[in-house]
Amino acid sequence: TMDGVPEIILERKYVKEWKALMTTTTNEINNGHSDINDYAATNHVEFFAVVAEYFFEQPALMATRHPALFAMLEKIFKTNRDIVHLKS
Repeated sequence: TMDGVPEIILERKYVKEWKALMTTTTNEINNGHSDINDYAATNHVEFFAVVAEYFFEQPALMATRHPALFAMLEKIFKTNRDIVHLKS
């Protein structure tokens, strides 16, 4: 959606936590304290796209550097930590 909340695939009980993670992570990106692509800070929709790509392309790295974000994306995509062993 336009607010960056993937409502179709994110359980309602996680929305507040997701929004907090978006805000915190976007601030880290804007302050140069994150390895997440700067484009994620463009807006919340792009944030979701960029972190989803990171999640699937470099799961082990994301799990190490951004454990809370990684755990939330596991909930969103209904995966488990076994994905980290598929691609790193």
